[in-house]
Amino acid sequence: IDSTKVCVGDKVLITKYAAIEGTSILAKELENYLEDKMDKDKIIEAQNMGKLISVVKEGMILGEIGVNYMHDITEGGILGAVWEGAIAVDKGIKIYQDLIPMKEVTKEIASILDIDPYRLISSGSMLVIAKEEKLSEIQRKLEEENIPVTVIGEVIDKGIYMEKKGAVKEIPA
Repeated sequence: IDSTKVCVGDKVLITKYAAIEGTSILAKELENYLEDKMDKDKIIEAQNMGKLISVVKEGMILGEIGVNYMHDITEGGILGAVWEGAIAVDKGIKIYQDLIPMKEVTKEIASILDIDPYRLISSGSMLVIAKEEKLSEIQRKLEEENIPVTVIGEVIDKGIYMEKKGAVKEIPA
């Protein structure tokens, strides 16, 4: 992976969903607290998200395709990964909150606990920067392996931003 080949206009993608591991951890550790606040089936769904935390398969596929940057989204969640990615490639990144895939159960747990799901540990998701011409191949090959992938933003000259309902805000470290 050669992050020096990253150019303004390259696309920023995420595999699977934001906050995978964090959702699973919270549902397991706080099961008793959540039981009277949400449906038991949703708690089980959240707990089972832990089965998705490997990124080996998509990492191998993306490496074969030849993307310019990959990062397993861990502590700091998607926002932390975007910030780290921008620093690593020495460019800016702008993402769009409404494009970030997130399970409804994650949003529900985050709301109950009053936490930011976009900062929640997200092992199991990969942040990827790729040339636009590689997008169809990336989507096709990951889809063949039942791995969702979503374009959530693009590389810009400088700055690290997230747009939410038309408002652009800087993503802090």
